[in-house]
Amino acid sequence: MDGRELINLYFLSARAKLLISGCRFRNVHTVIECERLKCTSKIQCRPRLHPDKEIIIEMVTMDSPEGTKSAMKFNGSVTIEASVIDREAERQPEEMRKLFRQKKFGETCNLFLKNMFRSSIENFAVHVSCKRNFDIFGERQLKAAFEQHNFVCDDLADLEEMWDHYAFYYSKKFPIENGSFPASIFLNKVRLILTGACQGVTTELLLQFNQTTAFLRDTNLNGNDFHLLIRNWYEGGQPNLNALILWQETPDSIDPATVLQDFEIHSYNEQQRARHYFLAPEIEKCCTSSERILDCKNGFDILRQDGKRCTVRIWRETVFCFYVWHQNFPSA
Repeated sequence: MDGRELINLYFLSARAKLLISGCRFRNVHTVIECERLKCTSKIQCRPRLHPDKEIIIEMVTMDSPEGTKSAMKFNGSVTIEASVIDREAERQPEEMRKLFRQKKFGETCNLFLKNMFRSSIENFAVHVSCKRNFDIFGERQLKAAFEQHNFVCDDLADLEEMWDHYAFYYSKKFPIENGSFPASIFLNKVRLILTGACQGVTTELLLQFNQTTAFLRDTNLNGNDFHLLIRNWYEGGQPNLNALILWQETPDSIDPATVLQDFEIHSYNEQQRARHYFLAPEIEKCCTSSERILDCKNGFDILRQDGKRCTVRIWRETVFCFYVWHQNFPSA
């Protein structure tokens, strides 16, 4: 049976539903895209002679005598009214209604998947996205993805945490000043920081950064600021840090001598490590200049007393590149 036939049989009767949910499906790969209000679940078949079964769930609007209503459409063949989602959304503050609808769509899909695939789903992912306003960064589109192998639908705690903390769904959990979130929340809650218009970012703000990787464009920092960031790491701060890439708004404005003053530096040694920094794969995926940015050949190593080292490189006197190696290497 293909996906359409599975869905038709599942909704045919209570006994048919028990029959389908009693089957043991293997190789189920599911992605719920809340922003697009679409869920795709593929049951990969073996051997190759049989095509994959695909179940698609979408939120649609349909006309009725009472007006426009929401509905859940399964593979285009079964449509179930879901106007309860709209009624619940109407009780939310206006700025939260769109996101609330997305969240309820995700929860409804979870419930359906739980009933249909009683055993675990081999690969399960939920993608969420929303816009939030920050005092320094302005409006940003926040994206988060929950992905888990052998996901059991009964355990949704991780999904709730993702919604509440990474998509800032319930804004009451975070302080808001003058209608905006503090920039420190953006820096410390968003998993991948790759953003521009960072003229308002200060050293004090960056010293609070406790995530792994940040790539900030259009900063107005100077050599003394970069020196303080290195000094903070040198004295044991920011233990999670992998890469900090700060691109100046004004070209040719970084003085390497100021950045590296008072530190004992060693030329980067390609015999010890690869030429390119390899602990920030997210930069490679998101930045077209990543090969040049992550090139450490002309950088300098600074060693801490515990043997850990960082590599500092000033690219074109415009980009401060700071890379931390979380293992010891032989002396340079």
